[in-house]
Amino acid sequence: MAEWSTEFAKLMAGDFDPNPESKPALPVPVDMDEWEMETIFQAPAGLASTRKGKKAKRKAREKQLQEATRLASLEKTRELKAAGIDVLQQRKTKSKRIIDYNAEIPFQRKPPQGFYDITDFDQKS
Repeated sequence: MAEWSTEFAKLMAGDFDPNPESKPALPVPVDMDEWEMETIFQAPAGLASTRKGKKAKRKAREKQLQEATRLASLEKTRELKAAGIDVLQQRKTKSKRIIDYNAEIPFQRKPPQGFYDITDFDQKS
């Protein structure tokens, strides 16, 4: 018990221990109620299943962040679609250099208007 009193004496009032996990656990006081003792002894068993390593915690955080990003982008596209802005269409028309051979005839030019009236020929054909 003398070790604990000297370690806590090093901390000033208002300070906190920067690494409390590295310290050994305090002894359980004797004057506790029966239900308090029962709760204290059940706590490690309940926490044992949730313990993970650093790598597993980091992976879980990254996965949660990716899921949040995906849901945010999905919600954004839904809101823009509801507002009448088609985001997917904008992404397709972004690159003008690429020719979509299924949608248009490549390098097609309409002939200039001539001197003669050809509406009769257009109606017959």
